[in-house]
Amino acid sequence: MDKLKLIEAILNSDCKTSSTGVNAETFLEIGKVYAVRTVTMIYTGRLKAVNAQEYLFDEVAWIPETERFKDFAETGAHKEAEPYPGKVVIGRGGLLDAFEIPSVIRKQK
Repeated sequence: MDKLKLIEAILNSDCKTSSTGVNAETFLEIGKVYAVRTVTMIYTGRLKAVNAQEYLFDEVAWIPETERFKDFAETGAHKEAEPYPGKVVIGRGGLLDAFEIPSVIRKQK
């Protein structure tokens, strides 16, 4: 019996795993678009994968300045955006909070 199956048997619960089989329990859903606040930055992007230590986002933008935060959270309204050319890995320990936004932000502003 592998370790994950043993832990599930002990806890009598289902542990979520990523496509690699690594325990990756999270409330975030693969494929949805999120705004993510870290200690120093705000990112937006589509969640592609999760492992035990990191989140992988695609279609990512760094948001240096938002509109009123409530408006940003509801609509993605922002004053500045710097799109990344590729995927971004964010360490799970650096994430402060995350919430869904309606669409990815890909235009530099």
